[in-house]
Amino acid sequence: MEGNGTQPDALRPVLAGIVLGTAVAVLLVRTGAVSLLRKQVTIQVDGERRAIRTYRSTVGEVLEEARVTFAPQDVVTPPVGTRVKDGMEISVRHAIPVVILADGREVKVHTTAATVREILAHQNISLGPKDKVYPSLDAQPWAGARIRVVRIEEKILSMRLPIPYRTVQRPDPHLTVGTTRIVRSGEPGFKEKLILLTYVDGRLISQKELGERVVKDPIDRLILYGRRFPIASRGAFLGREYIEMLATAYYPGPKNFGGGVDEVTAIGLRAGRGVVAVDPRVIPLRTKLYIEGYGYAIAGDTGGRIKGLRIDLGFDTYRDAIRFGKRRVRVYILERPD
Repeated sequence: MEGNGTQPDALRPVLAGIVLGTAVAVLLVRTGAVSLLRKQVTIQVDGERRAIRTYRSTVGEVLEEARVTFAPQDVVTPPVGTRVKDGMEISVRHAIPVVILADGREVKVHTTAATVREILAHQNISLGPKDKVYPSLDAQPWAGARIRVVRIEEKILSMRLPIPYRTVQRPDPHLTVGTTRIVRSGEPGFKEKLILLTYVDGRLISQKELGERVVKDPIDRLILYGRRFPIASRGAFLGREYIEMLATAYYPGPKNFGGGVDEVTAIGLRAGRGVVAVDPRVIPLRTKLYIEGYGYAIAGDTGGRIKGLRIDLGFDTYRDAIRFGKRRVRVYILERPD
């Protein structure tokens, strides 16, 4: 071999092989390293899924590579700065516009909530036990949805109503006929009536009576009226009961005072002289009487205006009735009915 600084021809193939082998080894190392950086991820956008292979290192870079856009109000899971791992799932849920109608206000919001219930909770809109929501609380919202909250309120109204008292009259044998005595003044009671009022968004739409109960019973007014007749101490009817009364006159004809009188009385007698109208609470019907200035008679009829110590005397002619007029008389009780 010559010492001229040149390599023998026999070494050239060996050197070439070494260089080529080194290059191949470097290429294989680089190819393996690159393959180790490529990752497979799944991207889910608003429920739609797709798988991609990527060399990007963060979630944000992967979404940018996949041309998935998102706004600050959207939800990206995991967060955009998270480093990507092989087999990772990335979820993007875009916020949708909805309108909430509640309490007289209209609110427009963007939301990523999965249900109407969540949307209302995010807006701090609480619900009463009777309130209604349309669509339902568990419904999934959609873009442009109008969520209406209907406020339903029920109130029970208590009404206090008076109960009038009655007037009760009872006879008293110790009181003279024509006199009365108030034993007890009446006192009204009251009852409570319950009414269910239903309001929808503050407007009354229905009333329902639930019932009523008596809170305080009324107290009857009690009046005693006399049943005792004085006794005549002299005259033709000595020892007989009598009563002082205001007498008027009638006759069974069209000219009678206050209108015509039926010809037949309450007990079936023919109206006319000798038949008088009385208040049965003072003088019982069919009682035989003697009336000063008139004569013998029987209590045979009643009259709408003949109350208390009044008596209406029958006559056969209009002229006789006019002549008698109106006057005070003493009425003797001759015989009471059985």
